[in-house]
Amino acid sequence: MVVRRRRWEPVAYDRGEQERLVRTTLDAIPDRVATLRREHGDLGRESAADLEALAASGPVTGLLDDLERTLLLIKHHGFREEQEVRYAMSLYAGREHRPAVAASGIVQYRTSGYGIAPYVRVTGPDPAGGVVTPAPAPLPIRAVTISPSPHGAAGVESVQELVRAHGYDVPVGKSQIPFRA
Repeated sequence: MVVRRRRWEPVAYDRGEQERLVRTTLDAIPDRVATLRREHGDLGRESAADLEALAASGPVTGLLDDLERTLLLIKHHGFREEQEVRYAMSLYAGREHRPAVAASGIVQYRTSGYGIAPYVRVTGPDPAGGVVTPAPAPLPIRAVTISPSPHGAAGVESVQELVRAHGYDVPVGKSQIPFRA
């Protein structure tokens, strides 16, 4: 079981910035493949154990991290007003680790429009070295913008109450994107 955390990073809304992210990630692939070949030789006849070790190697995990980071930071320019900053955490666990993941309580479940959805409850790093700590830490929220709605003022007021109830004193406003019924 592997948990990867990323630092807080701003989302890329601008097409040029998105292309730079993608280009940087793709340009690194030949170097990563060359390193992989240096460390593991020619690939093609590996056993399951060899493939597992290969998947955990620096060049492979680095490439996967770069690709995942790139995908996580790209968002349609129509949402640029959000000025979103993201923190991402990924949990990778093979089938053999699923009982340990279930017992750990790391993965929680909630109902969604699509049925039951698993999620990782993010509370912050555990000072004792565990994956997460049960004590929640405040998020670095500086402002909240709510989506377009026919009840904008009431929505703003409700969200203001919600964030205050959770200990945040931040501005709450409506999106400038027009509401479409």
